[in-house]
Amino acid sequence: MRKRRLWIVLVPAAAVVLGLTLASPAAGDGSQRVLDRVLAGEFARSPLAPGISARVDAPGLHWAGAVGVADRVAATPLRATDTFRIASVTKTFTAATVLSLVDRGRVRLDAPIASYLPAPYPQILRDGGYDPDAITVRHLLTHTSGLYDYGQDPAYQQAVLADPRHRWTPVEQVRWAMTHGHPLAAPGAEFHYSDTGYVLLARIVEAVTGQRQAVAYRRLLNYRRLGLTATWFETLEPAPLSAPPRAHQYYENPDAGIDIDTYGADPSFDLYGGGGLVSNTADLNRFYRALLSGEIISPRSLRTMLDHDASMGIFAETVDGMRCWEHEGFWGSLAMYCPDRKLAVSVTLNVNAPEQSMPSPDDDAVAFVRAATKMMR
Repeated sequence: MRKRRLWIVLVPAAAVVLGLTLASPAAGDGSQRVLDRVLAGEFARSPLAPGISARVDAPGLHWAGAVGVADRVAATPLRATDTFRIASVTKTFTAATVLSLVDRGRVRLDAPIASYLPAPYPQILRDGGYDPDAITVRHLLTHTSGLYDYGQDPAYQQAVLADPRHRWTPVEQVRWAMTHGHPLAAPGAEFHYSDTGYVLLARIVEAVTGQRQAVAYRRLLNYRRLGLTATWFETLEPAPLSAPPRAHQYYENPDAGIDIDTYGADPSFDLYGGGGLVSNTADLNRFYRALLSGEIISPRSLRTMLDHDASMGIFAETVDGMRCWEHEGFWGSLAMYCPDRKLAVSVTLNVNAPEQSMPSPDDDAVAFVRAATKMMR
């Protein structure tokens, strides 16, 4: 499964108060009304979501909107420009960063990770029953390393619940995977989604570049050239002065009587390559469009990344026969790009709630893709 679930509980939230913010800088009146209706419809189908923010960018079509609130207690309206923790959508950034090092000849996809990982990670893996000389960089990128995922471990989730302000380290998280689980398969044999593998990829980036994670990503991906003015690793680097406010993000489980504001959680529980970035829908659309248009990594690396049998940090999605590429994050975020139409869609519901109680971000994004493609015909 590509969709991770990590349960976290913090501070009780108040009752929801709704507001509406719509902005469509280059959409015609008809297009704006259509996409406004899609947004309102998706929000109506999502009763547990305090708010939804979305953006659509394509040739001749640029629309953004938000509905609901960014903070239930303060009843602050959610704005289309607000930032949010994008969680596992960060994995697309991580994969692109590693592939940029491949392009520079500094990392080889089929080299053993023992060649790149700094101490103490190779020994931690050996102590956990893994062979870092048999696991390759490619295996980590494609979730085929066999590494146990600490992020889906119930005991890890309970530890986060018990001390939500604990400052986790990547060493702690990798050790957790070693001591709370066993190898799931031989390297290359099976797909098993693994935050653990992406934590190790970020450590490889640091070791190869000699730079801290946030600095290396920013430099290798060239945020400035891409126009990413609202994207940063929370607590690992300062927030850009241009970044809009960060929305509150909630966890709800009505059956368990849980209605929680996670805004104050220390982000270190999901910060080191598998997650951790804060961004907004405008920046996500810019990044996905640039990446999938060949502006960030070489054509060869992009083809390797998009091998649908072993995609790296991104997943194929077919919408009415059209191939799109996307990744979803725990906190209700999703970025998607459809190359044939040069169509970028990003959406976030600022909530994680049981899937049976409301549409997923993937469902919401597909609704916007379908509406946009009809207008582009």
